[in-house]
Amino acid sequence: MATATHEDALQHWLPRLDERLLPVLPAPRQRVDALLKQREVPLQEVARTIAADPVMSLHLLRECQRLFGRRLGGVPGNVQHCVSL
Repeated sequence: MATATHEDALQHWLPRLDERLLPVLPAPRQRVDALLKQREVPLQEVARTIAADPVMSLHLLRECQRLFGRRLGGVPGNVQHCVSL
């Protein structure tokens, strides 16, 4: 019996995850909304809040890659970089 590697598992799940939008839970979204309503908030704080939620991070990274990936000559790979764009 063959043992699946992390790469095998990734190749298995990526197409399935790309087909669906995972929902962001209300509490993390409310925390980000509250930060964005403040007059002045450091981008690092917004990035840390988003990075604390795996699903929100996934959504942000996908959108960042879609919007800026080609222009940047690569794929933005972390939440802090995407928030700064």
